[in-house]
Amino acid sequence: MSTYLDLNVFTLFAQPTKRAPLISEQLKPELFAYLSTTALNLNAQPLSVGGVSDHVHMLLKVRANAMLSDLIRDVKRSSSIWVSAKTSRPFKWQEGYEAFSVSQSDVPMMFAYIAKQEQHHLKLSSSDESRHFLAENEMGYEEKYFV
Repeated sequence: MSTYLDLNVFTLFAQPTKRAPLISEQLKPELFAYLSTTALNLNAQPLSVGGVSDHVHMLLKVRANAMLSDLIRDVKRSSSIWVSAKTSRPFKWQEGYEAFSVSQSDVPMMFAYIAKQEQHHLKLSSSDESRHFLAENEMGYEEKYFV
């Protein structure tokens, strides 16, 4: 029997220290392209990648042979090394990440959400955004990770 999988995952990860705004406007396009290419090389189809100065969002179609935790770990590790080399300063992502399943019918809404991150974060901090996603999905969290 063949394996059929349609798994869209919305993930976000941030800077570890008070979600520091270390992603410059000049770096964003290259970083988002790098994240997309890395995900593709790790056997996930990047549907949308975007974010703001302190965090990124990725909407990925995960393939059956991919393990999500390994995929996100490797994307973060590779991009941390790339950003550090590109900017000549140490760079790393937070230790963890957030990931949520997205139905196929909600993919267009997530495209729009990721595309409008700059406007969205004029009204809502990235920490409050994370709290909202976690609460909306009835997931507990520790406040110490949002300070």
